[in-house]
Amino acid sequence: MSNLIENAIKFCSEGVIEFGYFLLENELTFYVKDSGVGIETEAKDYIFDRFTQGKLEQTHNKGVGLGLSIVKGLVDILNGKVWVDSKIGVGSIFFVTIPYENLANEINVVLNNNHFTILIAEDEHIIFMFLKECLSDINCSILHAYKGKEAIKLLDQNSIDIILMDINMPVMDGYQAIKEIRKTNNEIPVIVQTGLLFTDVKDKILSADFDDYIPKPISKRILITTINKHLEKIACTKK
Repeated sequence: MSNLIENAIKFCSEGVIEFGYFLLENELTFYVKDSGVGIETEAKDYIFDRFTQGKLEQTHNKGVGLGLSIVKGLVDILNGKVWVDSKIGVGSIFFVTIPYENLANEINVVLNNNHFTILIAEDEHIIFMFLKECLSDINCSILHAYKGKEAIKLLDQNSIDIILMDINMPVMDGYQAIKEIRKTNNEIPVIVQTGLLFTDVKDKILSADFDDYIPKPISKRILITTINKHLEKIACTKK
């Protein structure tokens, strides 16, 4: 969507740009519509090729011509389709469709009836908001720490059942934070969310006294399943 919107801005120095999505049965469709210069009919056949642009004299923001090819590559990975409808002097509308599968009924939240508190240590606000949204249907309270030191302070001041922790945080990273946490608390489950999951990184995470890890980009199903696994362990120890 970012690349499609940037492309619309490039060919629409004035006018209107509209974007959105709609769901139809098992397909999710995104669109970006602009009232820009439009695309020639013959250009539609190669507009998604690498290093390709419309006529340069029509754009006020020249690029290298990779944006739409990146869109095509990502859509192919998602088993989707991308195409454009356009008319010279009127504008263009780009469509992306990807298969849609409702996973809500497949996620079994084991302890949904038992309220718990989760601390999310994450300096990227957009990732925190995504995690919060993933947990929005679950009976839990959420605390947020932007830094490792802040996470330790919140843990000391609150009754927390589980921690989600990013590795790369300012001032005190996840590795330093877990060392401080384990000085006084060896029981609370601490789960890492990270995009660096090579074998040596996995080994380092687990040897650093973390209990588990969740790969980025984060899957809601994996997130819930991983949290459930550790909450079940907590429930068993309390019986």
